[in-house]
Amino acid sequence: MTETNTGPELETPEQQGSSILGVLGAFLGALLGHGLWLGCMFALPSGSVLWDLIIFGGLFAGFFSCWGYRLFRGRRNMKFAWRVVRLCVVLAVPAAIVLCTAALVLYWAKGWWAAGPQAVWLALTGSVERLVTERDWKPILILSLISLFLAKISAPILLKYADPGWYNDPRRAAQSNGGGAMFNYLKGWPGISEPIPHSFTVDKGKITVEGEQITAKGRWGKVTTFGLREVAGVVIGPGSGFNVLYDKEKRVLAKFAWSRKGANLFGQYLLEHGVPFEDLQGQKLDLTPRKVELPWQFEVRESKVCLWVGIICLVLFSVLSVLCLFVMDELAILIALLVFLFFVLLSVWLLLSYKNRRLVVEGNALTYTTAFGRTTRFRVDEVDSFRYRFGRGTRELRDREGKLLARFEDNMEGAALLVEYLIQHMNPHVGQ
Repeated sequence: MTETNTGPELETPEQQGSSILGVLGAFLGALLGHGLWLGCMFALPSGSVLWDLIIFGGLFAGFFSCWGYRLFRGRRNMKFAWRVVRLCVVLAVPAAIVLCTAALVLYWAKGWWAAGPQAVWLALTGSVERLVTERDWKPILILSLISLFLAKISAPILLKYADPGWYNDPRRAAQSNGGGAMFNYLKGWPGISEPIPHSFTVDKGKITVEGEQITAKGRWGKVTTFGLREVAGVVIGPGSGFNVLYDKEKRVLAKFAWSRKGANLFGQYLLEHGVPFEDLQGQKLDLTPRKVELPWQFEVRESKVCLWVGIICLVLFSVLSVLCLFVMDELAILIALLVFLFFVLLSVWLLLSYKNRRLVVEGNALTYTTAFGRTTRFRVDEVDSFRYRFGRGTRELRDREGKLLARFEDNMEGAALLVEYLIQHMNPHVGQ
């Protein structure tokens, strides 16, 4: 969520809204949210439900405060509106506690309908005095902090009113929270170009491509179908955001992240069809693929991650295998040893893979060595395909008869160079 008011200025004072009414609406909304759930909390016995209701109070206080600001037609400025909402959800906490305490006093004393003005006044002053004299600030502090934290969930409600231009901007959608710092991170994209199939999917079917027709599934099952020619551009989001496709009217058509399955292929598809890419500032990006100059000799091998994982697992499960002999009975020892032995053997395989497994390229000749030292030699013109197997990370090189020649993973050192080498030496139908 951004606090920057970047949308177009509204034209008339009536449309700009009132600061005073906005403060009043935000405070009454926060008071309603706190009061509703504090009333339930006071009415129920203490226990685990108590803290659940405190959390709910923080959530609904921000929600009602944002809606109160909108309903009272507050000032249309996101910085001002967001500061008001945050202040009101904090100030409304003691006010809600006073009102709920006074309501309970009246209810226990004479009931709602029998209470007169004097009883109401005594209940209010008594609850304020009780709050000040007891000085139990723990629930107030907890509820205030939770309210400030959870109010951000309702911030889009406020943004849609205060700055509709920025709310609908594809650049904002690109910055929306995805799934962590590396959710939309792909080093060196577009990198190596590969043949694009006629149809494929992205992120387990959230985006489906059929020729020049794209189908995107959004939230709540909403399905959007559009043609490739309707895409006016793509905003490349940050590592924690999304890449956003938009049309000529700046409406969001679809979102995808580089970490999802098939995203790299989808980006290459858009690039090859001339769809422009831009950054968060609206600057066009030059992503024209450039042909990679290949060395005459290079090799593809496991990275050092394989070595360190193998060493750590081997030591760990070897130690656990020894310890289980002293702390378990006979049946448990047998089961544990079988489990630990499996991981020990897996660790040994990882170490052998780092030491032996590699694919060496020398001109048109390739030599593949497995983890156990078996060697296969073949020429590049014998390779008919290098399609993915066992998921999107592992590729297999096979000849025209379907015989396996070699296998490698995309995370191996030199794998990207090998893919470029194969593309340059083979027909374009073999890629995916």
